[in-house]
Amino acid sequence: MARRLVRWGVAAVATASVIGFGIVPASADDTATASISGTVLVGSTDVPTAGVTAILVGDVDSGFFGVGPKEIASQAVGANGTYSFTGLAASDSNGYKVCFETGSSSSYEDQCWQDVAWDGFVAPSGPGFIEVPGTAISLTAGQARTGIDAHLVPWALITGKVTDAVTGKGLGNVHVDITAGNDTGPGPEVDTAADGTWTAEVLGGPNKNSACFNASDATGGSSAGYLNQCYNGVAWPDGAPQPTGTQFNAISGSPRSQINAALTPRVGTISGRVAAGDTGALLPGVTVTAFAPGAVKGAALTGKAVATTKSAGDGTYSLSLPAGDGVSYVVCFSTTLANEAKYGAQCYGYQAWSKRAAAADGTVALPGTSTPVAVAVGQKVTGINGLLNPGSISGRVTSAATRKAVAGVTVVLMGPTTGQYVLLTKTDASGAYSFGGLPQASSSYYVCFNSTGLDGKSELTQYNPQCWQNVAWAGHGPRGAGSVAVPVTSGATSKGISAALTAAASA
Repeated sequence: MARRLVRWGVAAVATASVIGFGIVPASADDTATASISGTVLVGSTDVPTAGVTAILVGDVDSGFFGVGPKEIASQAVGANGTYSFTGLAASDSNGYKVCFETGSSSSYEDQCWQDVAWDGFVAPSGPGFIEVPGTAISLTAGQARTGIDAHLVPWALITGKVTDAVTGKGLGNVHVDITAGNDTGPGPEVDTAADGTWTAEVLGGPNKNSACFNASDATGGSSAGYLNQCYNGVAWPDGAPQPTGTQFNAISGSPRSQINAALTPRVGTISGRVAAGDTGALLPGVTVTAFAPGAVKGAALTGKAVATTKSAGDGTYSLSLPAGDGVSYVVCFSTTLANEAKYGAQCYGYQAWSKRAAAADGTVALPGTSTPVAVAVGQKVTGINGLLNPGSISGRVTSAATRKAVAGVTVVLMGPTTGQYVLLTKTDASGAYSFGGLPQASSSYYVCFNSTGLDGKSELTQYNPQCWQNVAWAGHGPRGAGSVAVPVTSGATSKGISAALTAAASA
């Protein structure tokens, strides 16, 4: 069942007697003949077996190419497991070697004397010369060497499974390349089944096998692909030669199921928490999207959505993304729930985002001042938080005549509908006021200023009421005709919505 190479040199002969092959003698006595014989045994009780081919290798004079090892003869082992090569000349200093080929249908390993695993001929030098492992057999003129036996051992069956290191899911079509030890050359190559399992037969004994896993065609897992790896978690970087990996000893006749691999997806994670900027409350249901940024043109930046999720009940989120050297993303947050409509969209770090619709090519406009988040393979990037702020309006009220602050002025925030009062406040000692927590559902507001009080009772009667900007107002009821709308962007403050009040006519 060995992976045999093409035989080099003299054709095999199915005879026990081999004289006249140009064998280099050890002495001048060429008339004396010698022999090598033995028995092929299998199993723990050394039961003789047939169906095996015994192969004799020795130095042969190849004329122009000199002297070197070639296959001299071969014969089928008899029913009682015995073989015998006779009519041999004495060996030279390199001796003879005998190897045993079990056949492609056998469950036993090929071997050479003494119990050395054999995986085929090797051509060491010159046309036709071959090389095999095993112990050399010294043979003097007329000597009969007996007991050159084989103790066949079963092939070592090894099994394993290749999985996704994150999800534990089996990965199909991963190429498993097994390298055999003892300098016997490459081992078998197999591909994993759809569930990630694989099985291979290798030479048993102290071979120090190793296995590497090529995931370039892996199926059943991450679309981003996986990093290659060798057994026992030995890294196999892209473009690097295949490493040796951790060596293992396959035990003949004992299935081994520990040769597994958990491959790292070519992804990383970005995680964080979303909270309200005004109250600090953790916000569930916020849409978190990672964009692959494109080229920056001036202050403009565009990107295509790669992954999206929603924040959990505790405001946390996590995104799994394709990763690698130089890979980065713009992470943006937007609220869609009605009870959170007042919070504006934002991109990391804390840049207001207008949430423009995607263009025909799928790109979305992003704040050019966003901070990209770099993600390496297997990296867990944390702390990419969103602190969402509602829209707000602020300004200051002064006297038109003196330019001094006017405190205690009632400031009325009206909605788009005529006569719709939304909020009331008063100016402080510095004449300042502000409205916060404004819903993003209302994109325009009107601000009016009254020094007499909405009930008509006298307060600061020395100033005329007005709406922004310097629009006359009755001081109650609908806003003044021609009032100017104040645009409010969620997550931003509309500043400078101020008033310079004129003195009222004396009574």
